[in-house]
Order: sequence, then C-alpha cells, then structure tokens
Amino acid sequence: MKTTVIDKINLKFANHLFLDAKIYSYLNGQLIIGLNEDLTYGHIYEIHFIEVSTIICNTVWSIDGSKKSIKILNDDLVKERALNLAYSVEIGNTIFELNDDGGLVFYIIANDIEFHEAVVRY
Repeated sequence: MKTTVIDKINLKFANHLFLDAKIYSYLNGQLIIGLNEDLTYGHIYEIHFIEVSTIICNTVWSIDGSKKSIKILNDDLVKERALNLAYSVEIGNTIFELNDDGGLVFYIIANDIEFHEAVVRY
C-alpha cells in the first residue's frame, strides 16, 4: 500500500517542473506537507504522514519534478541501520526519504503515508 502511494506522489510531481514544499501542520502525531508551484496563496497537494516519530527535515524546500522526490528507504542498509540506531525506529514504522532540488535528503519516520489533492488557500 505504501509503495502505491509513493508511486502516485512521484507520478503527480513529474507533471511539474518544480514544486515548493513546506510543513503545513503537525498535530497529534500527524505531519502534513503542503506543495504547490507557488506557495504564496496556498497549496494543491498534501502529503500526510501518520503516527510520526521522527522528522529530519527543513521547514521549506523545493522539489525537482524530473526526479523522484520521495521513496521508502529500504535499499540502503547502511543509511537504514544508522537511522535505526540514532532514532530507535519502532517495528512497523517506515523511513521515508525526501529529496529536494539541491541534493539535500530529508527523513521522516512514520507508521503510514497518505496523499491528497486539495486546494488550500492561505
């Protein structure tokens, strides 16, 4: 299920040259990231991370639509082990890796992920 959501996110983002992203809210263990080509007036996409235990991320960044911007970290055992040791990742949680347009890598450790297309005006 999580890989299906990740694939959907990357497919939607590929329709844009770039997207700006920002932490829109964090409440009761749920992190919402809002995304749009211009965040001045609002966002059109939301990524919801459910039951978040760790956030290693800037508050605002840009995404290159031609590259995969999010994936589940399960192909790099060295990184995965280091994050497990540093942040005591609980069984059942997933390490999500987010990439910005400048090559920075962010990590969010959460139980689940959802993707929503929603116009939110600021």
